[in-house]
Amino acid sequence: MRQLAARVGLTSGALYNHFGSKQALLSGLLESVMTDLLAAAQHDVLCHSDPVQQLRAFVGRHIRFHVDRKNDVLIAPPSCAASAAQIWLRLSGCAIVTRPYSAQS
Repeated sequence: MRQLAARVGLTSGALYNHFGSKQALLSGLLESVMTDLLAAAQHDVLCHSDPVQQLRAFVGRHIRFHVDRKNDVLIAPPSCAASAAQIWLRLSGCAIVTRPYSAQS
């Protein structure tokens, strides 16, 4: 936090006053990047009515986003995968529904 604060001309205390913790700062960065990805994906996907075309458009947008903004998408270490998934689900309005496995299903 000290290095980041110094690079943007603030004290580390000012960063902590605004974000509260390193995790809150990282969550804010993740949310910003994911908001941009979701908006771009929706733009590319929703113009198609065919589900296969929608999937192709989503995968293509996702890959282009990661190539075009590689520095933005590298901010989260693998240990943040659960947090990133929760942010994505909240932003996209999706919910994961789980059911117990049944061999008869």
